[in-house]
Amino acid sequence: MVSANIASVIGVPEGVIKLLLSILIGYPLALLHRLPLFYSAPSTLKHLVIFIEGASICYYNFGIDTVHMWLNVTIIYLVILLCGGSKFSVIFAFVFNTCYLVIGYYTQVPFQDFGISWTMPHCVLTLRLSGVAFDYYDSKRKTADKDVLLSEKPGYIEMLGHSFFFGGVLVGPQFSLKRYLNYVNGEYADRKISGASDSIRTSLEKLMVGMFYLATFQLLALYIPDSYLTSSSFHDLGFLTKCALITIWGKNALHKYVGVWLIQEGSLILTGMSYNGVDEKGQAKWDGCTNIKVWQLETGESFSDFIQSFNVNTNQWMA
Repeated sequence: MVSANIASVIGVPEGVIKLLLSILIGYPLALLHRLPLFYSAPSTLKHLVIFIEGASICYYNFGIDTVHMWLNVTIIYLVILLCGGSKFSVIFAFVFNTCYLVIGYYTQVPFQDFGISWTMPHCVLTLRLSGVAFDYYDSKRKTADKDVLLSEKPGYIEMLGHSFFFGGVLVGPQFSLKRYLNYVNGEYADRKISGASDSIRTSLEKLMVGMFYLATFQLLALYIPDSYLTSSSFHDLGFLTKCALITIWGKNALHKYVGVWLIQEGSLILTGMSYNGVDEKGQAKWDGCTNIKVWQLETGESFSDFIQSFNVNTNQWMA
C-alpha cells in the first residue's frame, strides 16, 4: 500500500500516514464541494454525499470499526426522535456516548502500540452528538445562543452528514449542527463564490503552517524520541539538562496537534463553512471553525492564554 511505503521511508507508524492522507484529501473534496453541481443539489443529496465521503475516510483508517460511529449516531437520533429536546435526551446523550468511549479506550489498550484507533474520531463524535442534544434542548430557552440552537428536530440524514463531515470527522474541530445545516443550505454560498480567492489564500496559509509544524515535530522527534526519556543515557544526564530536554520534548509533542488542526481547518475554510462574517474593514473572516490560535499559543504568558488558544472549540463547548 502507498501509506505503508511512505511510513517506512519517513519512519512513522502507517496509521499516522493514513491519518495525514485522510486529512489532506479534504482539500480536493472541498474544491469539489465548491462546484455549482454540488451547492445547487438538493440538501438531502448533499447530506448523503457528505456521509458517504466521511464514512469512506473512516473505513480507510479503521475498517469495520467505523460501525461504532454509525451506531452512536443512530442511537442518539432515536432518543431525540422519541424524547425530543428533553433533559433526558441531554443526559442520555452525554452519559451514553462518554461511557461508550471509555469502554472503547479500555478494550483498545491491549491492542494498540500507537494512539490511533476508532476511539480517536469517536472522541470527537462524543462531543458532537452531545452538542446536538444540548442545542435542541436549548431551543426552549430565550437566552440561548441563536447561532447554534436547533428550532426543529434534526433529521437522521442530517445528523449523519454532520457527524461524518470530512472536514472534522477524524480530529475535529467541533462545529454545531446549525452551522453545518447553514452550509448545506447554501447560506455561505455567495461568500464562498464571490470571495473564492480570499478563502483559497487563507486555506493554503493554514495548510503551509500546519505542514511546517508537522515537519518540525518529525525532525525534533528524531533527536528526542519518546523512548529516550526512559533510557539509561537520559538517566545519566544532569538535572538541568534533563529539564531542558523534557521542556523541548513536551513543546514538540504539541506540534503534531497544532499541525493536524491547522491542516484540517484549511479544508473547512476552503469549503466555506468557516465563514464568520466580516471585520470592521469589510474583509471576510474565516475563523468560524478555528481550533488553534497559533500566535497567541506561541506568545502567551499564562494558562488562560493557553486555554483560549489551544483546542479552542472544545474548550468553548466545555465552558
